[in-house]
Amino acid sequence: MMYCKYCGKEVESDAMVCVHCGRSLKECEDSIEDSGHFGWGVLGFFVPLAGLILYILWRTEKPKNSTAAGRGALISACFIVGLFILSILVVVIIFASAATSQGVFSKLIYSLPSNFGHLKLA
Repeated sequence: MMYCKYCGKEVESDAMVCVHCGRSLKECEDSIEDSGHFGWGVLGFFVPLAGLILYILWRTEKPKNSTAAGRGALISACFIVGLFILSILVVVIIFASAATSQGVFSKLIYSLPSNFGHLKLA
């Protein structure tokens, strides 16, 4: 047996509607507990490990919430991998441009007139 959330009277545990006040019992329970709210996705995005854990724990009992948390964690993981790849590309481009500019600079130094020959190059 359980109690109605609206009138507080005792009802059957498998009842869909309270026999005393007439209000639906299951709709309210499902919408509160398993709403698939956007907040679970935000939590999963900013704390991907928590989103993954919630996804694993809630897969069967709260599928909407678990999907939202899992999607947030997946989007966060893709975002982190994308930033990592982008940072590697930036480092490679910086090193490539530095190597190219050193090559141009050294060619310029060696092509100077011979009256600068007394200067030692390191």
